[in-house]
Amino acid sequence: MKFKGFFTFFWVGHFFYTFQAFADVLDGGEVRFNGYVTDEAPKWTWQVASEDQHWTVDVADAVNREDTLLFDLKERGSLPFLEGHLYKMAERGGPGFSPHISFSNNGTPFSLPQGGSLTDQHFRASVPVTDPGSGKVVGALSFTLEQAMGISLGIQGDGFQQAKGMYLAGGDSVTQPQPQTLSRGLMARLSTLILMNRDTDSEISAVSNGQVLSQSVLFGGRVMNIAAAYASTLSDFKLQLPANGTPSKWQARLAVTVTEQ
Repeated sequence: MKFKGFFTFFWVGHFFYTFQAFADVLDGGEVRFNGYVTDEAPKWTWQVASEDQHWTVDVADAVNREDTLLFDLKERGSLPFLEGHLYKMAERGGPGFSPHISFSNNGTPFSLPQGGSLTDQHFRASVPVTDPGSGKVVGALSFTLEQAMGISLGIQGDGFQQAKGMYLAGGDSVTQPQPQTLSRGLMARLSTLILMNRDTDSEISAVSNGQVLSQSVLFGGRVMNIAAAYASTLSDFKLQLPANGTPSKWQARLAVTVTEQ
């Protein structure tokens, strides 16, 4: 017996920026998975990079364990999730350039069955699965999220030394980045997004230099000519449904909120 699943993603963009010491809030609202939200005074542009997923699972492929059907969905591969980059290279860091990213399901942060933090470079997460007919929770969908932020620097003034190439940024978005463990695919995507920053100068290189730089350069005023990007992926999906009273349809939703600081 097969069960259709509607694996729907939403993301909500909240963009904060400061102008002459007065804070304005632009609420991007709730946008379908393939939507785009861009700050009207553009510093970053964001997208959820995959279409809504419509999956069908077969109970014959599940493992029945303690009245629970366990589906291994690793063959679904890796899905690009939230991506963003500076609209154009920043002459200097400042308000509105440093994003804070949070993940949730209906306002509740992702569950972390293996511990860790939502700002880790890799973490295992779980969200409830509901029966779209009744709205009741009937199971769970778990997955691995990988994320990273990249920063490349152009020509600097006196007194600041930087390595050529793209750093991984450590701070509010990804707390402890590790270039050596980031997947090649996500590293390559970061490099591509860095090159989407408009007006980059000739000193900008999107090739990883294997080093880490503090995300604080995005909101400080000391560092000049900054190109930045963020990327994330979802992979290693597993689904749990009840063996008794299995719903004919199921739905899981993920949401991401971006606050520009």
